[in-house]
Amino acid sequence: MKSLKIKKITIKDSKLRNLRKGLRQVIDLAVHDKHVYYTQLEKLYNEKWDKRGKLTPSQLKRIRELSRLKNKLHDDLRKSMCFCAFACCLSEAYSEVTDIDMVWIPWYQGWYCVPCFEEYFKDMTIDDYIHELNYYDEDIGPPSRYVREQAAKYRHSFLKKPEPREYRPTIDNFKPWLKKPWLKKIIKE
Repeated sequence: MKSLKIKKITIKDSKLRNLRKGLRQVIDLAVHDKHVYYTQLEKLYNEKWDKRGKLTPSQLKRIRELSRLKNKLHDDLRKSMCFCAFACCLSEAYSEVTDIDMVWIPWYQGWYCVPCFEEYFKDMTIDDYIHELNYYDEDIGPPSRYVREQAAKYRHSFLKKPEPREYRPTIDNFKPWLKKPWLKKIIKE
């Protein structure tokens, strides 16, 4: 999803909720079957490797491709609306298919269950997000240009606005102005 706003998907009708849960289970089972298929193919190539001691370049390329497909399949399922993207999910929607409403959080590009959203993200401000972007490592962290771009992109997405900062004028704020000749005359008088 490419929306830059928080989207909450809520279904109140019990029949529709059951249908949604059933569709999530079908998607989960289809992905699981495909994953098993890729794993079995990978196992065949590994058995060839064990017997011969080496594989042809095309076989090695195929193993890498299978591994990439398995990872992409898993990542796509995790990014889908079937599971909560938060690893420490409060509603266990991370590990199993549930019938729970989901919320799209644009700055993380993922779907989160409502309990996780309410607990962790509802009161988040743009300042919290910028702090989190800079948190990884002060020496190696993301470049400040990237942080500014992300902050500009998602500044309207947050539900809670940051607290207004108190502005305290200091002499450092006026140093560039003190060099102006017309201001020097006024200060001398």
